[in-house]
Amino acid sequence: MIKPVSLKEVEQTSDHFTEMLETIQNNKHHDSHLQGLRDCRWLFETWIAQLHKENKELKEKLSLYEWRDIKDAPKDKVMFITFKNSLGKDRVVKALYAGKYEIEDEFSIGDFTEYDEKTDRNYWPEGWYEDVEAETGLDYSFHHLGDISPTAYMNIPTPPSTQEEA
Repeated sequence: MIKPVSLKEVEQTSDHFTEMLETIQNNKHHDSHLQGLRDCRWLFETWIAQLHKENKELKEKLSLYEWRDIKDAPKDKVMFITFKNSLGKDRVVKALYAGKYEIEDEFSIGDFTEYDEKTDRNYWPEGWYEDVEAETGLDYSFHHLGDISPTAYMNIPTPPSTQEEA
């Protein structure tokens, strides 16, 4: 089994081969040894370049799933948010932000909606809404979270079963 190595270990080994190559060049050793070390150095440089590329790609993917300041949250999608509830406890919920007159209320139930005279339509009041799904995965409902002050948000990762199908 191949032992996983870190980028630092590969770079250190490459540096060692470079030093050996320089020593052989300075001592005028046999050309076949020199070419072998050149080939090794090229191989390590290729590995290092590939590891740098993969490292960058992984960092970019992981950065999507870090907590970020709520001020930078997109307003058009469901995400995880965190806030303190009325008991001072930290809560994390899947939520969506509705701006004023952005999401039309199709059912207009009770006094919950806000009426817009310009469009003659009812809308959800501005604020954060918890996204609650049924076990079937279908959208079940959105619950208005009231007067909360989220501090951070995070993108929702794609479930493993969805990643395999894509």
